[in-house]
Formats: sequence, C-alpha cells, structure tokens
Amino acid sequence: MTDDNTYPEYADGDVTITVSKDLTLRLHSQKLRSVSSYFALFIDTATRLGLLPITFEPPPYRGHTDDDEGGSAFVVPLCIDGSRPTIPGVPNNNHETMMARRAHVANDAVFRALYKQPIADGMTAADFLDAAELAAAYGCLPAARAGLIFAVMRRPAEALYPKDPWSMLAAAYALRSKLVFEEAFIHVVGRWCEGEEEENKKKKRKLPNVVAAMVARAAGGMEMEVQRCWRAVTQLPSRWPKDHGIQGVLAVAVFRLFLAHFVGRKLDGSALRPGVYRVLEQLHQIDPDHDDVLVQFDPDRWLIERANGRGVQEGGTIVYQALSDYWFGYRGGFKRERERGPGLRSELEAMLRLIRPLTKPLFKRERHLGYFSYLGFEGPFPWEGGEATENCRYSLP
Repeated sequence: MTDDNTYPEYADGDVTITVSKDLTLRLHSQKLRSVSSYFALFIDTATRLGLLPITFEPPPYRGHTDDDEGGSAFVVPLCIDGSRPTIPGVPNNNHETMMARRAHVANDAVFRALYKQPIADGMTAADFLDAAELAAAYGCLPAARAGLIFAVMRRPAEALYPKDPWSMLAAAYALRSKLVFEEAFIHVVGRWCEGEEEENKKKKRKLPNVVAAMVARAAGGMEMEVQRCWRAVTQLPSRWPKDHGIQGVLAVAVFRLFLAHFVGRKLDGSALRPGVYRVLEQLHQIDPDHDDVLVQFDPDRWLIERANGRGVQEGGTIVYQALSDYWFGYRGGFKRERERGPGLRSELEAMLRLIRPLTKPLFKRERHLGYFSYLGFEGPFPWEGGEATENCRYSLP
C-alpha cells in the first residue's frame, strides 16, 4: 500500500496481526487493547495474537442490499489460521476480491490513524467511509478519528467531493467532522436529482436517515428557487411582445434553439437536472453590457454541425434531429439580421437583462462543478441532538 518503510513494521511491537495475505502488522497489544473494545477480546496464542474471523456489517442505516457497492458485508481480517472468512451467500469470485481489497485499504487506514502514521495516498471517498465504519466496528473510532479527518483534509477536494459526495457525507457523519460535512453537503444537495431514479436511490442509501432527511429538505428548497428562475426563462419566448418585427421573431427562435440545445425539447422535470444548470450557467455568463450577444447566441457557436450530425443527448433525444427544422430556417435569417443592424442585438440584450437578476443568486458562489453549489450548511449538525432535521439552517447568497 505504501513505500513508507517505517510502517507497518515496528521493531518494538510485541504482536503480529495478519490482515490479509499481503498486509501483516507488527503492533503493540497494550495500545490496541486500550483503544479498542474489539482488540481487547483478542485470542492469545503461543506466538501470535490473532484476529477472530469476522464479517463487518454496515450500520443499520446503510441497508443490506445486493446492489450496494460492497454487498451485504465485507471481510475484515483473516482467521487466526491465516485463512479467509467466508461470506454467507457470496460466491468465491470477483466480488470477494473487491471485498478483500476494501478490507485491506480500510484496515491499513485505521491502523495508520491509530499509530499516527501518514495514511496512504489515493484513498477514495468510499474508502474513507469504509475506514470510519470499520473503526466504529473495532470500537476505536475516538482514537482513529483525528487521523482519518486529517487524511481527508490532505486529499485534494476535487478527488473526493465531486466524485462521490454521498460517501463523503456519510463519512463526515461517522467521523463527526463539521468541516467535511459542510463541504460534502453542498455537493450532495446539488446532485440530489441527478441521474436515473434507481441510481439515485442506490447512492442515497449510503446516507443515515437523519442526514438524508436534511439533504432532501435543502434540495427541495433549492429546487423551488431554481424552478422559479427556470420557469421565467422558459416562458420568456412565449411572453415576448409580438410587435417587435422580424428581429423579435428571430430573437425568440434563437433563444428557443439555445434552450433546446442544452436540454432537448423536454423542458419539464426536475430543475436540478444538469441540462437546466448548463442553460442557466451559459445565460448568466453572458453580460449584455460587455459581451457581443450576437456572437454568444450565434447558432454556429453551439449548435450541431451539419457535417457530423451529432448532438447532446438527454432522455434519448438527439438535439440535431429535434432542431433540424429550426436550424435550416433560422440560421440564414440570424446571419442576415446580424449584418443588417442593431435590431436583433437589442432584442437579445433586452431578454438577458430580464434574466440576469434571476440567475445572479444561483451563481454567487459558483464553482463550475456542473451543478448548483450556492446553498451552504450552517447547522445544527445531525449528531448534535435535538430537532436537528427541522432546525438546520442554510446559508444563502
């Protein structure tokens, strides 16, 4: 796991523990017994203090489903004779290999944290969740907590939170880390409605019920705010004055093309979809007082090229096919009006000036993650007791 030659071999360690076929630890029995209720029950042998065979069940809030990332349990150590404990109902296949890998990484991290050694680089969000839950199962979480939190803080944030915020939020809850919880909360809320329904359910099962309730409440509030803005944006073309001549007609058509390019023709559904974020982000970035809106809205800038016929797909809709009628009709008109005078530019600038006050609050803390990240968490935290779910506060721009 590491090139650090000072770990896990210790010259003064009085016991040897075999965690897996390639991870043997020479540690201190007195320290282990003092920090862990599990290690206090070791079986003494003539030459070795061996780990009992054990399968580590995830906490009750995780659920025991076959489609969970690690199955219904994962093996922690080897048996006292060096053999691997079996998992009821799990065949001897790649699933077992994956579980062994998780056990190896989690044990390595826990022991390093206990002995105040650097935790190996490359830990994923799921690895930190495994390590936190394993330390809890060993009964040594209070002793390992600081080391695990420090390891999280050392990892680049982009390697953890955007990739698997659900595991990070569950790990933060297990570790009782406010800083990690606050950061992970932002990402989970922003991605609460992302992906297919079944995939979403699988991710959400990683969270304790109290945390899931907090996130659902925050995501519901965020969705209402974004939906209000999204409704105003999508209804703008139909509400645009009809007496603005050809420039007004072209501006409305191009604006509709712009929307459909990013989300397809199906504009209903959750306002927290990635396509909605892309539309509002693009509109927010166009400043009508400084940018040439004709350049920003030119179909050649963001529509599909005829030569390749490819398009952004969402919900099975190929944008190129959906927009072909508009494309051929309005592309030429857009170019002619752009050359003719300021009329089309003025129409688009007027549209943007109506939209920007609506989008500004949604991007005040923009991180360009591909989802909204403006809603922060201020507490109280779920482990602080009381009516945390109902009383938690969120920081708004």
